[in-house]
Amino acid sequence: MESLLHPLTIRWLSQAALTPSGAYLFHGNDSHGKATAAIELAALLNRDAPTYPYLTIIGREDKASIGIEQIRRLQSDLVLKAANPTGQRIILVDEAGKLTVEAQNALLKVIEEPPESTVIILAASDPERLLPTVRSRTQAVYFPPLSDQVIADYLTEHDSVPGPLAHEIAELSGGAVGLARRLARDDSELETYRRFDALGQELLAAPVFTRLVTAKQLADSKAPLAILVNRLQARLQEALREGSSDGGLQLSRLEAITRFWRRLEANVTPRLAIESLLLEV
Repeated sequence: MESLLHPLTIRWLSQAALTPSGAYLFHGNDSHGKATAAIELAALLNRDAPTYPYLTIIGREDKASIGIEQIRRLQSDLVLKAANPTGQRIILVDEAGKLTVEAQNALLKVIEEPPESTVIILAASDPERLLPTVRSRTQAVYFPPLSDQVIADYLTEHDSVPGPLAHEIAELSGGAVGLARRLARDDSELETYRRFDALGQELLAAPVFTRLVTAKQLADSKAPLAILVNRLQARLQEALREGSSDGGLQLSRLEAITRFWRRLEANVTPRLAIESLLLEV
């Protein structure tokens, strides 16, 4: 495989290609290769590059969510289109955490009674947003982050990124090769990640008043809060993986980040959401 995937993922794909199941839930952080792996599996199952009509990808289509009408179109397509005579038909639902409840219930019927020779893959960075009934009927596959060294080596070899810069980008990517390659191509986005990574570390050690002032400034300037919070999350997860002596504190901070995302989903104003987060971490 030319794409960069975790060794555990590559091993799993090879096994799944021999005995494919009906439905999978690929979960892990953004840009960790979930959609890439789904397409790789489609290629393995069909012994060739996956082509229409045997690979169907469902996404948000520039909307906030994946609606029931998209799943109904899928159901119609599955009825009308013949099965792949030489392999498997693959259905990839990307960003599956964005499925509405109605869409999930409709998809559940497909998962429970899949057409012949059909594999359904849900790719989600937030699997807890899926209904328990959906999760329980899929085989969960976790996509772990890649090491900084692996990503740095890949950037140097495939994108001609100089060694020191490759290592910096690898660290900023939080184990996500897709993000790392974007940062290597876009100097402006890279500088944004540098700035918010540094700011996040400063805020963790700052007094409450400074945090509140900064929260107001960030909200008023419409700063990309997602980048700041994602970098905080990545740093905290890294501390846990390295066996931080204050693991309980890092876990509570990660829980605060989860509440931040929930507040945004509930249409809480960005200023209130970031203020609450910086008070809780």
